[in-house]
Amino acid sequence: MDKLRQYEIFLRKAKGDFKIAEKNANDPDIDTEIIYFHLQQCVEKLLKSLLSLNNVDFPRIHDIEELVAIARDNGIELPDYVDNFIELTDFAVEFRYDFTIEDFSPPDNYLSLLKNFITFVEEKVTK
Repeated sequence: MDKLRQYEIFLRKAKGDFKIAEKNANDPDIDTEIIYFHLQQCVEKLLKSLLSLNNVDFPRIHDIEELVAIARDNGIELPDYVDNFIELTDFAVEFRYDFTIEDFSPPDNYLSLLKNFITFVEEKVTK
């Protein structure tokens, strides 16, 4: 069996975060912040998969806006809707320890966009 490449590992882990968020998005016993955390992690890992695929070095960060900027600065094509994920950045660390969520789209809105983004990244990785 071939050793997985870094971008494949990021993609596999992103899909795992997505599945956790998708399966638990409507469970009233699970705090919404946890769902948003996994959504943020999914986006972060998908972006890092694309960066790795394109041999772009990136810092160890959780900032989606910065990862998007690094990708665009390096000529990596991203769908327009990726900017909708930027507001998830705070869920990487800060909101996991906060008890309120203000004015965020319902998790289902992100799940729909993320399905598209996963497909987008898979198509790039499997070329």
